[in-house]
Amino acid sequence: MSIRLKIEMTRDFNTFRGQMESSLLNHNNSPDMKQRNQFFSFEHKKKALQPYPEFLKRLSMYFFIALLLVLISAMIGCLGYHYIGKLPWMDAFYNACMILTGMGPVAEMQTGTAKLFSSFYALYSGIAFLSTIVIFLAPVIHRLMHVFHLEEQEN
Repeated sequence: MSIRLKIEMTRDFNTFRGQMESSLLNHNNSPDMKQRNQFFSFEHKKKALQPYPEFLKRLSMYFFIALLLVLISAMIGCLGYHYIGKLPWMDAFYNACMILTGMGPVAEMQTGTAKLFSSFYALYSGIAFLSTIVIFLAPVIHRLMHVFHLEEQEN
């Protein structure tokens, strides 16, 4: 490759990169994106505290996201225990819920495949349970930290 070709390729790449960056900046600054990100982003510590009704809206949205994660996790466990572990639906649901909440398995798995599913579901459930708690508590913790920062700024 000649030096001239390398320079042209570098120039073309830099032009392409610049176009992509400006495209992304314009997309992120659009009114639609700002409105969409409003629910998932928290206010900066130097900005005013969010009004209580708005905080309750945000908290309820995060609650429903956490609830959705729990329902999907329970459904995965229920289907796995029913089809892989050969448990009846009620026992599969019960076992999935007990694993998901950290209480431990109720029914013993008989086959190697069922034991593998049970093991991986238990690992997943621990992470999912902790993630659910974090998702739900994130707005509350942020609000408390924001209040502390506002008090610190006043002093």
